[in-house]
Amino acid sequence: RKKEKKANSPKTLKKTLDTLISLYVRRRASDWQGNAICITCGKQGHWKTLQAGHYISRDNYSVRYDLRNIHVQCFKCNMKFGGCKGGNLVLYTKYLVDQNGWEWVNQLIEDGKKIKQWTAQELGEEIIKYTVLLNSL
Repeated sequence: RKKEKKANSPKTLKKTLDTLISLYVRRRASDWQGNAICITCGKQGHWKTLQAGHYISRDNYSVRYDLRNIHVQCFKCNMKFGGCKGGNLVLYTKYLVDQNGWEWVNQLIEDGKKIKQWTAQELGEEIIKYTVLLNSL
């Protein structure tokens, strides 16, 4: 009974959803050989070696799972320590503006300011959705 309760906790569900979305973003961006390109520096690598980088921090739950906010990045561009580029936000912004325009980017930023608390039911529904999407790739 205790294991069942833990498996359905928001913390566990968030971790599962984080993993599924990361897999989906990286695999969706990859070619038939499994290679994808970092949107900020252009480094090419296998999707398994790349990361799903968030433009607006994952701490902002309103856009944490929003695909507009998540793109393929290499480790060095995405991470925020040890000589890494902390998201490489200047080039990330340039990419988003080039792809979608300033109005779109401003809307994403505004959406990121909203407060969102995910329920266990909502997280479960998103897990099902991304499981199906992953299986369709």
